[in-house]
Amino acid sequence: MRLVAQSTSHRNRVLRSFQDVIHPNLKKVLWAVSYVTETGARRLHDHLAERFDKPSWSGAAKSLVTCFDFGITEPTALRYLKHDVGMSIFISDPEVINATGMRPSRAFHPKSYFFLYESDASGIVGSANLTRAALVRNAEVVAVLDQLSREELLQHWGALSDRAVKLTDSLLAKYERSRAVRAATPGYDRVITGPPQVVAADLDLVWSRIDAGALDPAEFQHFWVEAGSMSSGGSHNQLELPRGANRFFGFQFHNYATKQHVEIGKVTLISGAKQWSGRKLTWHGDNGMERLNLPTAAQGGFDYPYSVILFTRRGRRHDLNVSAWEEPVAFEWRIASEGLGMVFRLGGNTDRICGFF
Repeated sequence: MRLVAQSTSHRNRVLRSFQDVIHPNLKKVLWAVSYVTETGARRLHDHLAERFDKPSWSGAAKSLVTCFDFGITEPTALRYLKHDVGMSIFISDPEVINATGMRPSRAFHPKSYFFLYESDASGIVGSANLTRAALVRNAEVVAVLDQLSREELLQHWGALSDRAVKLTDSLLAKYERSRAVRAATPGYDRVITGPPQVVAADLDLVWSRIDAGALDPAEFQHFWVEAGSMSSGGSHNQLELPRGANRFFGFQFHNYATKQHVEIGKVTLISGAKQWSGRKLTWHGDNGMERLNLPTAAQGGFDYPYSVILFTRRGRRHDLNVSAWEEPVAFEWRIASEGLGMVFRLGGNTDRICGFF
């Protein structure tokens, strides 16, 4: 066993600790956590899927026990894990959705991630829920456990799941309705905050609005982008941008018919006292997106995957700010853009969104 401590000055330690419990021939995944967010679920799944050999990860049976307590767990996270990842989801004490404020009579509070192999098991146990903030930047402490007894672990698992029922689509819909009512009802303590959920498919593309003469990015001081997995390159610092985004940075590129790789220009980014000059902004004709080379963590930059990235114009330079999707400051950016009708889909083949204000 070893302990791992994470803080804002020692980021990503919880996420990286999962590398120490990865072995060949994975058979079963058993997780029990209090709260789950979509960005956390996607981040951990992608991290593990990249590191396990593909047959082991895709073929392993996967189960999660979580709860509806206080309405914190995101329905989109449960839907993603259930339908996209193929996890069996179980809800501890689901009757809490009939209680005032979804306050439980007893809290479901574990944070445990177990991996079972042919003859033994490993796991992560500690304070970290399945949220992106817990995985990468919250102050958390976890224990990395190796060579656990499968039999003993399964006995503990039975105790964690004894009051849980399987999540069905109808139960999930009921939770989603109750959560929405609670958020909109005066007098409740509002755990759920943030803007209304937008449906990417209903949004215009940035370039279609620019091409119609109805949008000039240069008129706005702020431009934010939902980052996604940032999988274009080993350093995860290549941010895909919509066609026309270059105009926010002071350029006028529009030759989107070319299939070539074209350098549009160089951008200077700042964050506090840090400055990164000459960050390349390019057009990639192969995937039809503009792309900005952000400073890596080794260069004093940030951890970008599944975040919201905000650029703010400061003369010829641009402030760089990064936030988790579920953080209040990211909500404020989205609300500001929604109020102006300035939220868009990045491209025709993605559900990621962006906005100006």
